[in-house]
Formats: sequence, C-alpha cells, structure tokens
Amino acid sequence: MSYEDAISLARSTVVPPPSLTDLRAAVRWDAVQRPAEAEQRAAARRIFGASLAFALLAGVGLARGKLRVLLTAWFFGDAARAMTGSNRTVDLGFVLASLLPVVLLVWAARLVRKSQFGPQMLARGIVWSSLVVGVLISCFEGLIYAVPGAIVATFCAMALIRLRGRGLEPGPGDGLFRPVAFRTHLVLALVMACADAQTLCFAAVLQIASALDQSVAPWSGLLTSVCAIVMIAAVWGVYRLRVWGLMLNVLGNVAIAWLALDGVLRLEFPIGATLAITATIQLLLTVPLIATVLGDRDAGRPVFAGRLRNLWIWLLVVMVAVSWGRACDPTGERPGWLIGQASQTRLRGLPPIPARTP
Repeated sequence: MSYEDAISLARSTVVPPPSLTDLRAAVRWDAVQRPAEAEQRAAARRIFGASLAFALLAGVGLARGKLRVLLTAWFFGDAARAMTGSNRTVDLGFVLASLLPVVLLVWAARLVRKSQFGPQMLARGIVWSSLVVGVLISCFEGLIYAVPGAIVATFCAMALIRLRGRGLEPGPGDGLFRPVAFRTHLVLALVMACADAQTLCFAAVLQIASALDQSVAPWSGLLTSVCAIVMIAAVWGVYRLRVWGLMLNVLGNVAIAWLALDGVLRLEFPIGATLAITATIQLLLTVPLIATVLGDRDAGRPVFAGRLRNLWIWLLVVMVAVSWGRACDPTGERPGWLIGQASQTRLRGLPPIPARTP
C-alpha cells in the first residue's frame, strides 16, 4: 500500500469513541466508597478515644487513694478527709479489668477498616459491650470512676452512630455467614452475644483480680469465666450457621439470665439485671427461627417495618445522657459491680464513712 492510499484509508475510516462505561462505574464506586471510608476512619478515631478513656480508668484505679482524698474534701469537707486513711490506695481489680477493653477497642479500631462481615460484626460487639460497661461504671461504680465511664459511653455511642449498618449487609465478604433467611435476627444475635461475652470477660477479670486483692471470694470469677467461654463458643457456632451454635446460644442465655438474677455470678443486681435483659433479648430473637421450624409461615415478618429503624439511635442518646447524669451526681448509692465488697463499698464514690453509711 502506497503512502497516499494509507492516508486516504485513515481519513475514510470511522473510529468509534472509547466507551465510558468503565469510567462511569469507577466514578460511581468512588462516590460511594469514599464517604464510607471517611465514616470508617471517623468511627475508628472514636473507638480509639474510648480505649484511651478505659486507660484513664486504669490510671484512676492506680491513683485511687489520692483521688478519694481530694473528692472527700471537695464534697464533704476536711472533717471527712481524716477518715480515708485506712483504705487501700490501688484498686487492682479495676486496673486489670480496664486493660481488657483497652486492647479490644484498639483491635476494633482496626477491624472497622475492613470490609468483611466477620470483622465488622466483631467490632460492633466490642463497641456495644464497651458502651454498656461504660454506662454501668458511670451509674453504679464510685464517683472517681464515673466521669471516665461516661466518656467511654460517649465515644462508643458516637462510633456506633458513624458506623450504622455499614459492613453488615449481604455481600461477597460474608465468608462462612450466608444465611438464606432471618439474616437480621442472626446478625443482632451475633453482635449481642459478642457484647455479652466481652462484658462477662470484664466481670471475670474484675472478680479474679479482686480475689487476688482479697476483696471477694477467690472462686467468684470461675463461673463467670465459664459463661464467657460458652458465649464465645456460641458466637462461633452461630457465625458458621451450625445448629449446635444456636442451641448453645439459647441454653447459654437461659443459664446466664438465671445465674445473674439469682446472684450466683456474685454480681450486684444492676449488673446482673443488665446481663439478664440482654440474654432475654437474644432469646426473643431466636423465636422466629424456632417458629419457622415448627411450621409457622408468618414467623419473622416485620411488624413495625421502617417505624423503629432509628430507635437504636435514641437508645444511644438516652444511655449517654443517663451516664453523664449519674456521673455528675455525687449523691445516691453506688453498689459497684461485685457482691462481697461490703467492706469497700463505693457509696457516693467514697470509702465507707460510719456516719453516712446506711
């Protein structure tokens, strides 16, 4: 072909424009993915803030004696300060127990950056448990622990609002968790079981460390540890969609609710009641699954579809408000977490004062 023919052929050939389909898909992916990644980073920062608040709790436990003297003088005057000298200066139980959420929350801050369902579910459970523990500390522990507990609750609530339901939707990252029905019920059961397992671990470490400090019975943390192990095994079984996992979850929640309310776990009533409430909710979540097996075709059908979708946000707001309200209230009884610490009761966040102890 001559040079002139090549030029003529090039001029007469119609070259179609490049397809922009891939570019449009990339733009859509970028528009969706970038805000999600920004929200995940913001949630990770708030989770890390909650871990720092738990580290502050450990520091408060180390400096407990000096802080009590300051708070006693602040709220009750110098006359009460002389009555605090005989109390121990370090709360070994709270120091060691607070280190567990520190490690788990740092891990959760990394898990929320992943897109797989497993890490996202585990991170939700850790944050929810830390939120509940923070609220319980601010409401029922000593005044010196109340403000750090409220800070923990605030950071965890902000992280959960940032995360919402991202990463929990059906997708290629589900791994072993691919239910054909009742996905929402199973996801809620998994998150709550993870949260209960961490709360039980926190209580077990607190009991064992307090036993080393000779403030509670030495065996009190063993049964709580067994309950935590049972819930961890149930989480693994439900995540793998095994029948034994669901049955272990049901039986474990029944046992935890009974042991907590009956005082066998050696936890104060508010703490035991919280565990019993979460266990009851998990039992209710399994009712539609059991009803379907028994032949009920309407089981699991949403009754309040769309109406209660944002109820959990209001629940977070109420929990944070209650925690700060109790943290700023120096009056009222604060029984603590463990039964058997009567000699070190945290009434009003202070050591027992005979003239004020009922």
